[in-house]
Amino acid sequence: MELTTYELKLAEISVKKYRRFLYRKSQMIGWCGLGFFFLGLLRILPLSPLINQILVDIGFVVLIWSFMATAMTVIGKLYEHVQNLEAKHDKR
Repeated sequence: MELTTYELKLAEISVKKYRRFLYRKSQMIGWCGLGFFFLGLLRILPLSPLINQILVDIGFVVLIWSFMATAMTVIGKLYEHVQNLEAKHDKR
């Protein structure tokens, strides 16, 4: 597989990190972020507007982080799988 230096660096970082706890649980963390986001956005709880805005901000940041962590996990798994396939092919 031909990758640019930037793509190769990103793939190697992804391979190192995708087994970590926060990356493995990024989808559950994303659901928590979604809950915070909607609690602040829909104003279900009788909280001050400042607290609602803080909940929206925290939820948004957690959601974005969760999407990025999930993408890094997928990139890491795919890169590792491709490397294993190339290694098997080279042995033949």
